[in-house]
Amino acid sequence: MPDVKRAVPSRSRPGPVRAVLLLLLASPLAGCLRHVTITSDPVGASVTRRGEEIGTTPLQLTVWPVPFLGQPVRVGLAGYRGQEIPIGRHLGLLRRHTTHHVLLIPGHGGAGTWTPEDAEDR
Repeated sequence: MPDVKRAVPSRSRPGPVRAVLLLLLASPLAGCLRHVTITSDPVGASVTRRGEEIGTTPLQLTVWPVPFLGQPVRVGLAGYRGQEIPIGRHLGLLRRHTTHHVLLIPGHGGAGTWTPEDAEDR
């Protein structure tokens, strides 16, 4: 029986599938920081995260994206209804910057308390 040599795959160079998998796994680690800009109408609204005020709009934040975590911030101004926005939810592997614009609505009482002048102002 003739000697049959088996071809042993070389481990020195990863195959194309392995290289793509390594790239996908390593890409979140490279350049992890993401930039988020928060603007509001009217400007000057306070921005709080975890109960601590972090600035006023317009505001640029640098955040670490955490998968499946919204990282909520609250945007509010005296006399207006506050809004909570999940700043980390729209950040992906390739998106390094996102902008959130918050339109603040004047804080009125319950339903039916708007006056015709209020409707004309906006």
